[in-house]
Amino acid sequence: MSSIPAPVYSEELDSRSIYDRIFWVAYVANIMVVTANALTFRFADMVTYLGGDNTLTGTITCVGTIAGLSSRLLLGQFLDKYGAKIVWFISSMMFIAGALGMAFADEVGLGLYASRAIYSIGLGAMLTCSMVHTQNRVPGHRRTEVIGVLGSSGFIGMISGALLGDLLTRSFADESMRFSVLFGGTAFLGLVYLFLTAYVTHRDTHVEPEYSPPMIPLMVRYWPGMVIFVAMFMGMAYTISTVFLTRFAYTLGFTSIGYYFSSYAISAFFLRLLTTSWIKRMSRRLLIVIGLVAHAVGLIMLPMVTEPWHLIFPAISSGLGHALLFPCVVSLSTGHFPIQYRGTANTITMGSVDMGALAFSPLIGLCIDTLGFEAMFAGGSLLCLGMAVAFYLADPALHDAEQRSRKTVVVTPKKVAA
Repeated sequence: MSSIPAPVYSEELDSRSIYDRIFWVAYVANIMVVTANALTFRFADMVTYLGGDNTLTGTITCVGTIAGLSSRLLLGQFLDKYGAKIVWFISSMMFIAGALGMAFADEVGLGLYASRAIYSIGLGAMLTCSMVHTQNRVPGHRRTEVIGVLGSSGFIGMISGALLGDLLTRSFADESMRFSVLFGGTAFLGLVYLFLTAYVTHRDTHVEPEYSPPMIPLMVRYWPGMVIFVAMFMGMAYTISTVFLTRFAYTLGFTSIGYYFSSYAISAFFLRLLTTSWIKRMSRRLLIVIGLVAHAVGLIMLPMVTEPWHLIFPAISSGLGHALLFPCVVSLSTGHFPIQYRGTANTITMGSVDMGALAFSPLIGLCIDTLGFEAMFAGGSLLCLGMAVAFYLADPALHDAEQRSRKTVVVTPKKVAA
């Protein structure tokens, strides 16, 4: 198998502004989809209303994650072959369909499992398309920067989604109507997202690579290393906060989780902007270690919460972890792959986050039902600390190959030999 030279970039690509109208429309679109997804954070409550428990919630979430993860075996090839424009439209339609299915669910049956699965497939593909489209528009040494800036829109969406979710929850006393409105709102925002991304890609053209190898051979050939396992632990941390935190809050008698998600998102937003400059001075690998420790601290603080406003402190710590981890993990992982396989590279990275959610969701639910929330938070914290230590020891020098000032001539990579 012949090697593929790493992609290099042109002076023209580096000199133009990366923050143009297309970027900002994509930014607003990302706010829409994160707001929409935040409305589904009460999925565990809906399952409980329909007669399920935390273990069943974890199982349904696990099934949805399996579906999303399985779809990624083909998603990377589709993105490389057909481009983000077509895949983005199809995945947005799946997202809307899955949300509507959950909005009209009246029992924990096959329909709910299928709706969650379709929703998960659509959401995962949408986020991957966003990352691929954005990274392909910037020079290599600015990928971490632009991922971080685009990702800050997610924190705005998290704030708006948490506040909107609380408002809708208080506005509808009838639980059946409440969940229909919440998930119906998710579908509506998904439709807005579809129109925005159609504008973002309306002038896009795509050059199909000469050869589109399957994901597994590419992953073996350009294995990113330990950062893949970090992505899995990100999936675990996100699952705890987005699926099970509402149940924890309600066991304490809280009627709102707005303190947590607003504080998480606000702190992460400003820290994300701050860390854009950190990347110029600090290794991405060191920032990943700090991010894992921040997540560990945030999780271990949750059992100490006794009042709703106490959620602010663990939220700020976990927000720091999110702000640091996502752009560094994505850019460090995808940087191992040639540019014409950027779709597969992002699919592998985002799929690793899903794999973490898949592996840990049922275990988290089981731990809560058998040992309680305190044991679950302590276990999650210890796992994050353990991953931080393992990642550091795997490369104690914490080197970072990204050269932010590099400007060279474009070279077209060659195809992989069969």
